[in-house]
Formats: sequence, C-alpha cells, structure tokens
Amino acid sequence: MSKLLDIRNLRVYYYTRYGVVKAVDGVSLEMEKGENLGVAGESGSGKSTLALSILRLIREPGKIVSGKILFNGEDLLKKSEEEMRKIRGARISMIFQDPTSSLNPVYTIGDQIGEAISLHQFNVEGGLLDWFLAKFKRSYVREVEDKVKEALSLVGVSDPSKRMKEYPHQFSGGMRQRAMIAMAISCRPDLLIADEPTTNLDVTIQAQILDLMNHLQEEFDVSIMLISHNLGVLSEFCHKIAIMYAGNLLELSDTETLFEDPKHPYTEALLQSIPRFGFKGKRLSTIPGKPPSLINPPLGCKFHPRCKYRIDGVCNKIPPPLIELDSGIKVACHRYLEECQ
Repeated sequence: MSKLLDIRNLRVYYYTRYGVVKAVDGVSLEMEKGENLGVAGESGSGKSTLALSILRLIREPGKIVSGKILFNGEDLLKKSEEEMRKIRGARISMIFQDPTSSLNPVYTIGDQIGEAISLHQFNVEGGLLDWFLAKFKRSYVREVEDKVKEALSLVGVSDPSKRMKEYPHQFSGGMRQRAMIAMAISCRPDLLIADEPTTNLDVTIQAQILDLMNHLQEEFDVSIMLISHNLGVLSEFCHKIAIMYAGNLLELSDTETLFEDPKHPYTEALLQSIPRFGFKGKRLSTIPGKPPSLINPPLGCKFHPRCKYRIDGVCNKIPPPLIELDSGIKVACHRYLEECQ
C-alpha cells in the first residue's frame, strides 16, 4: 500500500482569554491507501480537532500553529482557501457526529446532496440557493438528480426518487446519518473522515451504519478514518488504531496487537474499562483521576498523574518521545526507551 495521509508534528492551539488550549500538541500520524484507521481516546483528547485540521476547518480562536498535513504528497497547510474548497467533499469528505445539526432543515435531502455533486462534478459555484435556482435553467439537472438517487441507493435508502424530495425532519436518526454518508461519498473521495457517526444511534442502527461503511470501503476503495471513544466499535472496523490523550498520540498499533498486547498504560487502562460478558455484579474498572487541563497540563508525560506504572523523577519531568518498537508499533512511554537504544 502507498501512503495517503502523512501528518507530521501537527500543533493546533485555541487562544482563549483563560490561556492557550493545546488541543493537538505535536501529533505525527500516517495512513495508507485503502486502510481503515481508528482514532480513540477520552473526550477532550483532540480527536475531532485533528480531523477538522485535515480539512482546514479550524476557526477562531483556534489556529494551526505548525506541522505538515501531506495528502497524496501535497501539503494541505500550504493550499489556499480556494484550493481547499475543491478538495473538501471531492477528495476528502467528512461525516459529522450529529446529522441533525449538519443538515439544513429548509432544503430537501436531494438538494443538499445535489449541491456537492454540482459543485465538484459540474463546477457550479455558490451555495444551496444558487444550486436551487440553477435547477430551473440548467440542462444537467436530470444527470445530477440521477447521481443523487444513486448515492441514496448505495447507502440503503429505499425509494430514493421519493425520499430525495423530503426534508431532514422527515428522516429518522439512522436515515439522516445515511443521507450524510450519501453526501460524503457522492463524489467518490479518496479519504472519508467519520467523526463518531454512530454516537446518537441505538446499537442495532450502529451495526447497520458500520456495515454500510465497510461495504462502501470495499466497493470504492476509500480510506476511512473513524473517530470514536468506543474501542469495541473500532475493533470491528479498523486495521489500525491510534490512541490519543490530552492532545498527544500515545500509541499506534494494528488492531489485533492493540487488544491482545497494549503497550501504553493508558491503552491498557482503556481496554480494562470496557464492559465484558460475564462481569455481571462486578465493579467495572475505571481510570483514576481525570483528564488534565490543556491550558496547564502536567509536566513530563501528561498521563503520569493517573498511571500506575509511572517512574518518579522521569515521567513527571520529561515528555516521552513517540518511538517505534521492533514490531512496528509506535508508543510514547519511558518504559520502552531502553529497548530502542
């Protein structure tokens, strides 16, 4: 496989009146073509900020301070806003966590999917209003509508000719998420970023959405970055999993190895916190303490105040570098530094 995404030492800070929030603080991450990569961690670990950075959607008071985001060898941080508009939705698409707030309530599902298709495949500039007005005077309208129906059919929406004329409030939660996926894959992107796409859905619909994404990945050879706090979901879907904590990448491993032999103490603690069959009546394992402040994080390893393996005088003073072990797994922990010397 060839490299699709190469993030190098990325730093994204939010400048607030209370101080500088270091949401992503020196993250390096690679993704191959055709690969499903999971990104996991507690709330506030920087997962969504990392995803938004790839699409250059960080807004004030946030700022991408430094680093590189290489997509097919091109640094996205050097692209103009006009160039990024041609990439968003066409080469890189994103499925947001809440489809209710992501879909415009006053336009039909078909118009919203059709806008992306008309912009990237027919070069119609402007927003939804321009696309809506263009429907009455452009000859390509029927072709766009055919592509909308095709996209809805691909994600399992029955009777797409009828449903495309309906509004978001007429769709159930699961159907709205399918419509968001249809919009995201309508232009056949190389990379699809899914930011917790199943969080607000019941477990049955969650399974259907994941099966759908897996089918689309196999059919169109799209690479998928799936962001979730649910390691169980990632274990069923992803080839590799990246573990983030307080803006740092702590471990990057293939899925099987991560579950069988986690290297970082934080990864181990996360896995021990997952409910399992046969644990009825037993107390669920928890991680002591709470995530640190991103304005005033602890010195050294940010996880050391909660880590049962911490080495006094080292972990609380020196930030551990991200190193690669002989197995190819990457981990940021002082316990493995001697193995790499």
